[in-house]
This record gives sequence, structure tokens and C-alpha cells, in this order.
Amino acid sequence: MMRNHKFFVVGKPETQGSMRGFVVNNRAILTSTNKRLKSWRFNVAETALANGWGHELIDGPVRLDLDFRVRRPLAHYGKGGLKANAPKHPHTHVGDLDKLIRAIGDALTDVVWTDDRRIVDMLARKSYAEHNASEGVYIIITELE
Repeated sequence: MMRNHKFFVVGKPETQGSMRGFVVNNRAILTSTNKRLKSWRFNVAETALANGWGHELIDGPVRLDLDFRVRRPLAHYGKGGLKANAPKHPHTHVGDLDKLIRAIGDALTDVVWTDDRRIVDMLARKSYAEHNASEGVYIIITELE
């Protein structure tokens, strides 16, 4: 039986970002350069748990569909609403799509699946949230047979 589950995580999508390393007591320590990443990943995990995940981790192949929704900058609007020359797609100042995806994969490890290596098929996009709609990410997880 294929299990298909959909949920929306409210909040500004954050990128996995780059890692910074340093040594303490002869031990290497790695930390993310994105200070907001930890709370975003927690938010993703908590939303997944609130939507019924976390009882039995997926240990087989999954398809992951992601639609990251971000707010339009105020400069895209004029007196009459959305400007005619406003871009249709958020291609600047939002974050690299691959880094947004990595943050989701890691956030759902040990919550939905045993390891994000379980993702074998994926569709991901960045789009603008509708006017007055929340920023966040729509997530669809499909267990494959």
C-alpha cells in the first residue's frame, strides 16, 4: 500500500546553508552559517509530527514534492496592485533551491524517514505566496513500493 501524505509548514523557508568548522579540545565541530536554520528545521519536524508522522519511520523509497512559497517584495506592488513588470518567479534573494531542499530532507530524518537517502524521486519549486497567504512549504511525501 502506497501512503501519500500532504501538509503545509508555515514560516519563512530557510536554506541548509554552508557549514563552518572549528576545533575545540582537539575535536572538530561543524555548525551552520544560517542562524535561523535550527528553528526552521524544528518547525518542519513539529508540523510533520502534528500531521501524523513519527510513529513508524519510512525505511524504503519515497517521492518528495516540495513547493516553497515566499512573500513578494513590496517593490513588486504599486498603487494599482501588482506591477505589470513584477517577476513571475522568485529567482533572487530567496535562497538556492537545492539548499532549501537539503534543509527539509534533514529536518524530516528520524521524523518521517530513517535517512534522507530514502528520497529517490523529487519535484521541487519556488513560487510566490498569493497575496496575504502565508509563507512556507507544501510537502507531499509518497511511499513507493
